[in-house]
Amino acid sequence: MKLSLFLFLLVLSNSCLAQYYSRAFDELKTCRTIQEVQATVRKLQRDVTEERISRSMGFGYHYTYYEFSLRPGNRLQNFRLYLVSENDTLRLAKLEGMHWRGHVSEKDFLVKDTKSIFEFLHQHHKVYKSSLTIKRFEKEITNQLTYTFGCGLDGSDYAKEARLMKKYVASSNQKKLLSWLRSTNTELQAYAATGLIQLKNQGLELGQEQQRALDHLTKLNPPVLTCAGCIYGLTRSVREVLGIDGND
Repeated sequence: MKLSLFLFLLVLSNSCLAQYYSRAFDELKTCRTIQEVQATVRKLQRDVTEERISRSMGFGYHYTYYEFSLRPGNRLQNFRLYLVSENDTLRLAKLEGMHWRGHVSEKDFLVKDTKSIFEFLHQHHKVYKSSLTIKRFEKEITNQLTYTFGCGLDGSDYAKEARLMKKYVASSNQKKLLSWLRSTNTELQAYAATGLIQLKNQGLELGQEQQRALDHLTKLNPPVLTCAGCIYGLTRSVREVLGIDGND
């Protein structure tokens, strides 16, 4: 009897979450601009505060990341929304519905303009000499990293990328750092830039391509997701986290 009741409640819960996802998807799939998305999210989320990052990707493109929740009655489902826009027009939009255990339970693209994405990647390649596919690009922009060298109450929480960056610097592995710099994930680029600058300060000369890519990133100066102690989701500019004076 107890098992039957548990299974019934589990099915009911999953059904409710699927309904919330369908509602959010149906509301958002008609949006074609950032302004329309903002208005729809405000309507959907009710009393739940959104968290987001919004930054230039260069070449006339913009990235926006939302976290919001639906709270009909006493239930709650969290959502992640990844947006790439050009002149406010959506070029790529992906919605993820989160399971209560923290993993992605539903996901789909609201918008996917492959022609525009190809154009962005072409411009990105000119500067960074990258060879990113659309599939790789989609993976990078939906990979939410935090730039940190010690979060948590005692500052001992190091992100995997921070540990790897220190390893690459210790072994003077410019190749690995350059591959990160060529990414479209800003936090990963910030780790790469930190490592390359450290190598440069140690007397290792950067190549012309590396310096050009580094200069482009610092000039663009997008915000980076960081932490302060136990507080996550804070943002600082690339130049701030690299310790570059604003007049440089």
